Amino acid sequence: MNTNTKGEKIYFDANFLIYWFISKEPELKKRARSLLAEFLINNNDLYSSALALDEAWWGIKNEYNQQNGVDFSCGDNDVFEKLSQFTKSILPKLNLVQFADIKNGVEDALDSMKRFKLKPRDAFHLATMKDNGIKIIVTDDKDFIINQVLMGIAIQSIM
Repeated sequence: MNTNTKGEKIYFDANFLIYWFISKEPELKKRARSLLAEFLINNNDLYSSALALDEAWWGIKNEYNQQNGVDFSCGDNDVFEKLSQFTKSILPKLNLVQFADIKNGVEDALDSMKRFKLKPRDAFHLATMKDNGIKIIVTDDKDFIINQVLMGIAIQSIM
């Protein structure tokens, strides 16, 4: 896991946030936690968005339900406690960003969806990154990995 990103702006995709908190694979969780610690030691500026947190909350709920053989909603006490614990743990480490100009951001996302064949949420992540001058994303999303050069971004994988 070579980060070589000292002082860089780094954006966290939801899949990384889920791995960091509740991965069913202990080694993946360990690598995610190690990577985040390394970024913090290297004085990187760490970013994410409300959209990524929304996706992470949903993923954490689903992972919790799968691991425990239940079908709880986000508002059920057990799941809500996990979501609250995650949020209180991750928020102090991240800067949350959004578009400076919402209309331009939406138009950029729409363009990226067509240009790179992205799912809408991924197009919004890319547009948010570009709008905030962030060129590195921590993700294992194949659409970002395949198109990173064309998108003008770099991928930091935890795999």
